[in-house]
Amino acid sequence: MRSWSFWVGVVATGLAGSPALAAPRGADWSAQSDEFFRFLGLSVASAGDLNGDGYDDLVVGAPGSVAPNTLGLVQVYFGSAVGPSATPSWTGVASQVGDDYGAAVASAGDVNGDGYDDLIVGAFGHQHGQVGEGAAYVYLGSPTGPGNVPDWTGEPNVVDATYGVSVASAGDVNGDGYDDVVIGAANVNQRGVAYVYLGSASGLRATHDVRLRGDQAGAYFGGSVAGAGDVNGDGYDDVVVGARFFTNDGGSHTQQDEGAIFLFLGSPTGLRATADWIGEGEAYNANLGVSVAGAGDVNGDGYDDLIAGSSMLSDGLTEQGGARIWLGSPTGPGLLPSWAVVGDQRGGHAGYAVAGVGDVDGDGFDDVVVGAPDHDGLTPYEGAAALFLGSPTGPSTTAALSVQSNNEQAYLGFSLAGAGDVNGDGLSDVVLGAPGYHDRRLDEGAAFVYLGR
Repeated sequence: MRSWSFWVGVVATGLAGSPALAAPRGADWSAQSDEFFRFLGLSVASAGDLNGDGYDDLVVGAPGSVAPNTLGLVQVYFGSAVGPSATPSWTGVASQVGDDYGAAVASAGDVNGDGYDDLIVGAFGHQHGQVGEGAAYVYLGSPTGPGNVPDWTGEPNVVDATYGVSVASAGDVNGDGYDDVVIGAANVNQRGVAYVYLGSASGLRATHDVRLRGDQAGAYFGGSVAGAGDVNGDGYDDVVVGARFFTNDGGSHTQQDEGAIFLFLGSPTGLRATADWIGEGEAYNANLGVSVAGAGDVNGDGYDDLIAGSSMLSDGLTEQGGARIWLGSPTGPGLLPSWAVVGDQRGGHAGYAVAGVGDVDGDGFDDVVVGAPDHDGLTPYEGAAALFLGSPTGPSTTAALSVQSNNEQAYLGFSLAGAGDVNGDGLSDVVLGAPGYHDRRLDEGAAFVYLGR
């Protein structure tokens, strides 16, 4: 593996702004909450195009309960020719204090096929009949954006399930023309479950189509979920699920908490309950699968690829962390990753968040971003994120751009995502979350957008 540096400036060929700038100065757009302990940016994602105006929109979670009677929030910023709106275009509000509403946010794709993208929000601490069961909510897009009341609500009716700890669009896993969603519930039966719900003309179906189940107690299966794109080129979208505490008990080769990721392939009948492919961390306490994502097509071969983070990996430095990519093919991913990077700092926890961000520099190859929220730079735990550009041989192992927050305990890179194309210039953009960022208020949180160039 090659190390990469978050601190040494490199040529910024992919994103607007100067290399290695502090995020507030180098970003093209930013938002702060101006409220104590709001933790804006704990989750960030592209919302797709919720209002059908041709510009992708941005969703940011702010799950912090500021006071005993203050509820968590989710904010949507509509895209435009100049980028995201300066103030929230839509705000979703939790139904319970302390239910972690907005700790997970994502585009749901277009679950009802009306031409407007939809939004999914997780609240893994929600309680409705069962303590800690969790909930997830889908808001349908429209010419004016989402409504104030969720159009679909999912609950597992299982105590301490943490349903909604992760949420994602699954793409279209059964090829019926409607997008589907996957929702993680990492504590169900102490083994974890990922629930898949199919879209339809009336929206998401009331009951899950399949439960993807972990087979190991304490593995935290479903702690991360993502649509994988189409990794084997069969025309059906696939799903990847992380289990960061997975241990393959192989006797003398046992690697405690190595972590693993599980791939489930789409088909005309949807996903099978049994994984079609498994990738393992192959190192003690690596925690592979703490984050998972579809990487897009990083080498331009027509098959989508997978990226996963190993935030606790020690490869020369204790808990430096890292990330790996497996390339797609007609038979799916190979047994070994085709690309790997490790962090350059002890305890930086690189790979805590990873994302495929689309093609930010317009060269025809998709790119990826890796976050290291505990990176120390000019200030402790300011956090960092690094961009790696795709090519015919896959991404470079040298970062094209690295950014830090220059804000103590901001934890930049705790969350990150492709932002879609928020300004309609044909290039993909990137959003970074810094939930501990503080300017005027302690732990107010912030989010930053970097436009493709």
